[in-house]
Amino acid sequence: HFEQVSRSMEIPINENSNHRLRLRSVNISAASNRAESTSCENKSEIDGNGSNRSAKKGIKKEKISPSSSQQISNINSSKPKSANQSLTKRSSSLKTEKKSLKFSNKAAIQIKLSSEEVRMNGAPQGPVYKVETLETEQIKPCVDALHAEDELKSTFLYANMLSNNSKFEDWAELYSAIDSTRRLAIHHSDILTEKVETFSALMGLLKQGIESGRSSVCRNSLIGLGEILTHLCPDSLTKHFSAVLGLVEAALLRSCSKDKKFIAKAAFEALLSGTKGKCSHVLLKALILCSSTKNADINGRSIFFIESCLEKLLEFDLKEWPESVEIGPLIACLRKGIKEKSVEGKLASKRALNLCKRCLG
Repeated sequence: HFEQVSRSMEIPINENSNHRLRLRSVNISAASNRAESTSCENKSEIDGNGSNRSAKKGIKKEKISPSSSQQISNINSSKPKSANQSLTKRSSSLKTEKKSLKFSNKAAIQIKLSSEEVRMNGAPQGPVYKVETLETEQIKPCVDALHAEDELKSTFLYANMLSNNSKFEDWAELYSAIDSTRRLAIHHSDILTEKVETFSALMGLLKQGIESGRSSVCRNSLIGLGEILTHLCPDSLTKHFSAVLGLVEAALLRSCSKDKKFIAKAAFEALLSGTKGKCSHVLLKALILCSSTKNADINGRSIFFIESCLEKLLEFDLKEWPESVEIGPLIACLRKGIKEKSVEGKLASKRALNLCKRCLG
């Protein structure tokens, strides 16, 4: 059988034995491959002479024409996309959407590190930016109402994208979005508080900035919290109380931090400025809710700011209790504060109770 195969392949055999063995091995391998493929496709019978008699069943290999292959590709393209493909498409669309966002201020300047600086221990990971934290007086308003609405829309889109996909976070973009939120709170508070969804998204952006590990982002967000507590009207903050409560909780936690003192100072100043503003009764309500945690330091700090709010609310007329302050929850909070482990909370509770006694009798 192998001799017949070698003749059919018309391979000349030289007298050299090595060459003959090499060709014989080629013939054997080719024949064995052909025999295996034949046995898989057809049922074969081999007679005594070694000739191959195939019991053909009418099975033929059909060549796929170009038109049929095009039809197959069309069928495959019409199949529903898998979850991975849909996620990939979503990711690419989010990247495109992110590139289309425009903020009126670009406070971040990217800095390129040298190869030696990158290899140093403790070198920053990812892109490095140089930013400038603006004071309240340095933030300018938008040119007109149309530009303010465009900035609000861009910041709102970025806040939604960041809340749904945190892996797309670029802290330079986050910093610029926080600056935009501060501008809207200072100069365009009417359009900022017009819709609950928009205000909640931007307050969530500020809260994420307060909880950020980037010190510059955290400090900028805390300054923004102070501006919101002092520039927005009380009715707007009462309407969006749940969003304000989340910011106050995050700021209280930062004010008790002991690893970064300048961040704790920024949080303390932001809350203190809120106690002296026109929304002090809204902040007082949030502080009462935050004073019953398992953290004694946060409870004591909350009562300290409660006392500061009462000083603001009762400074003009101690004979009349303000209608915006509920007496029951306040007294219960102060009585509990006297038993707190925090010395700051105990002293602040006693001073606050004396203020209430002077007003209520």
